[in-house]
Amino acid sequence: MIRTATLASALVFTGVVISGCVQPVPPETDADRERRTADYKQALEDQLGITRARQRAEVCAKLPAPSIGMTEAKVLASCWGRPDHSAQSVTASGKDAVWAYPEGYVYLTNGVVTKIVTSR
Repeated sequence: MIRTATLASALVFTGVVISGCVQPVPPETDADRERRTADYKQALEDQLGITRARQRAEVCAKLPAPSIGMTEAKVLASCWGRPDHSAQSVTASGKDAVWAYPEGYVYLTNGVVTKIVTSR
């Protein structure tokens, strides 16, 4: 059995033209190139976390950052919002929690912020 590409090549070589076998690739327009570049840039920024950081910065311009003495509810309503990860432990003094964010960590004891560690 002869493959289609081989058959097409043989027919073109012999002077026979097959209509509709091979579609020409349309030339890329400036608009196509710009769209493809913008899509690539957006995907790269999403992958690197730049888009999320930009969105968080916009939210932090409107809402307060977490601070010592805030309750869990106020931290959730702050510009840091819901944590990416959290861990809880029960001790003799009550319930401790650590909430992890891209900006740092919030430590809570019995539902109140006692420590904030920021990362740069």
